[in-house]
Amino acid sequence: MEKTKITWTKRILTLMVAAAVLLTSSLVTVPVYAASKPKPMVVKSYMLAKGEKYTLNVYNEPDNAKISYKSKKSSVASVNKKGVVTAKKPGKTDIVVTIKVGKKTYQAKTKITVKKSMTVAEYVATTYAELALMYTSAYDLAIANGWDQDADVVDTLNGVGDIVTLAGDMTKHPKKYSEDDFIAELDAIETAANGVLELLPIISEPAQ
Repeated sequence: MEKTKITWTKRILTLMVAAAVLLTSSLVTVPVYAASKPKPMVVKSYMLAKGEKYTLNVYNEPDNAKISYKSKKSSVASVNKKGVVTAKKPGKTDIVVTIKVGKKTYQAKTKITVKKSMTVAEYVATTYAELALMYTSAYDLAIANGWDQDADVVDTLNGVGDIVTLAGDMTKHPKKYSEDDFIAELDAIETAANGVLELLPIISEPAQ
């Protein structure tokens, strides 16, 4: 079971990183008629087992931004210049992200919790946090590029939203659910991440 959970999590995180890279890359464009680009965001909290790595993604990254990362307690979790967090020992720390664009400076932080090991419920909780941010960014992008009237796009995003909602409830009320429920939700989260990946090339361009 432990190997299965780890394999699932690595697979899901790989998909999420791929989607996040697209969401934060120059391939994703917000048209000039959009009111404004949303404020840069990072996931508010993330949980890792000792020895695991996680790439901290900046969503809604402005063009030509200079980004730096700093761990307040690198003995618990370190971070390199590319935003790759390495969990070193059980504990908590903040990763402070500084985004500079011209004369403007934005700051955000992610609270990292490192545990000796993690349950399947905790894996759902931490992947939920990332998926929720991916969903919000993809939804904003679809609206900005005029895809919010396309039935297929709306159906896909609504499906992802349903999975996010369920994962959120499972995170808040874990005693309501069985381990099998959490395992099924990990599968659903993987499906949702795939859905976002497949949708991004479409919604990254203005609707016809």
